[in-house]
Amino acid sequence: MKHLQWALTFLMLVAGGPEPFAAEPIRTGQLASAAIRECSGVVESRRQNCYWVLSDSGNPPTLFAVDLDGKLLGQWMVEIRNRDWEDIAIDDDGRLYIGDIGNNGNRRGELQVHRIAEPLLSNASTDPLTVEKTWRLTFPTERFDCESLFIDGDFGYVISKVYDATPATLYRFPLKTEAAVEILEPVTTLPILTPVTAADLDPLGRLIVATNTGVHRFPQAPAWEALADAKPATVMLFQPALEAICAGDGKVIGMTENRDILQFNDDHFDAPHPFSVPETVEVILKALQSSVTIDGDLSDWPAKRHSLPLRGSDGGRCLAGWSAKGLYFGLQIPDPKVTPLRRNAWYTGDTVEFFFGRAGAGVSTDYGPHDIRYYVGFEQTAQGQWKLSEPGWPRSTPEAAARVSLAGAVGPDHYTIEAFLPFALIGLETPPPAVRVNISALSREPRGNWYLTYSNRDGTWLSPITWALAELESGSDG
Repeated sequence: MKHLQWALTFLMLVAGGPEPFAAEPIRTGQLASAAIRECSGVVESRRQNCYWVLSDSGNPPTLFAVDLDGKLLGQWMVEIRNRDWEDIAIDDDGRLYIGDIGNNGNRRGELQVHRIAEPLLSNASTDPLTVEKTWRLTFPTERFDCESLFIDGDFGYVISKVYDATPATLYRFPLKTEAAVEILEPVTTLPILTPVTAADLDPLGRLIVATNTGVHRFPQAPAWEALADAKPATVMLFQPALEAICAGDGKVIGMTENRDILQFNDDHFDAPHPFSVPETVEVILKALQSSVTIDGDLSDWPAKRHSLPLRGSDGGRCLAGWSAKGLYFGLQIPDPKVTPLRRNAWYTGDTVEFFFGRAGAGVSTDYGPHDIRYYVGFEQTAQGQWKLSEPGWPRSTPEAAARVSLAGAVGPDHYTIEAFLPFALIGLETPPPAVRVNISALSREPRGNWYLTYSNRDGTWLSPITWALAELESGSDG
């Protein structure tokens, strides 16, 4: 079975430019407030010693102030809906801009940016913050996803988040306008081929762009159009949860969806270091010749030919197979103390994640329009009985989620989770030759990780490049 070429596509990002390198940023702290469930945007205040942070869809319309240790300094409600807040920006006068610009699945025909006055840390008022102005933005041609916003002079700028290995595009809209709706104006393409998750300008006017595989710092250019041929200095970082950055004097601050606070200094961008792409993990999924019931009991699995190796902590077990309708997975995770997962609160307890996507030539290195991702754990009833928590679907629709079958059970020293994922979830009516999959299981206490490909310290997948390539093979169970 041949390797797919998404790793080579990723390396094209920096072809001919400064040597990229894999480097560990400085971890300054972790966001302490449980209310900041998924940090999707951050910007540094220009008049107060704090960073302004927000979360994306599924969270209240709340603005948070934190320091670099992660300590919560204050929080304020905003008088608008959080449809999908993905970034926050600041202008020269210190006003804040909330980018309600997320567009998963390209379902939105209009994005919005809201301006508010920066609140004072000394003002603990419970009154919602007033929106001074809202910009309604539409697309010049096809719709696109978007997670980045920054302000420069009289314009706001956003960058498309694309999944098809084509260059990202920088767009702008005028801040001084009386039009009810503005059409985003394309400015230039950028030599970035992986999905953009955040952007900012540093004090020298250099554009800083985060993707889920690294952070890029562009050189100063006389015009935006020159960035199309620019060669950014790149720090390779396999951290797809990095969805928020801001740039200050001599440092770039990043915050992840799992609430880590990271600092990149100039030497991260300047010092050359070697970099290598991890090898693609390849697995074989055998066709099931007998039925498997999704009930949390693995005893009906013909396990001899259906075991997949789980890496990480010892003792994890994974069974996998396929039928004409979809994929089946069974996990048994050793865990003498299951930690409940709070509803809609990712990684607060023991969590299992499933990833499912198409494979083939031209497939993106990251999520495409037909890829899914979901997570599930356990919660306890008032009587102390265990049951599966309500699944979280950060990369799927409720309609698609309804087609998935899940079941689980908690034993004295382990738990089991079974799942059925139909091929229709990724837009296929018949079994393909191969699919992309990943599985990760995280135990909170005692700490432990189990994963099919790679893992970071939180038990989540390490990089879009490390999806497992699963070949669907026929044959008897044996």
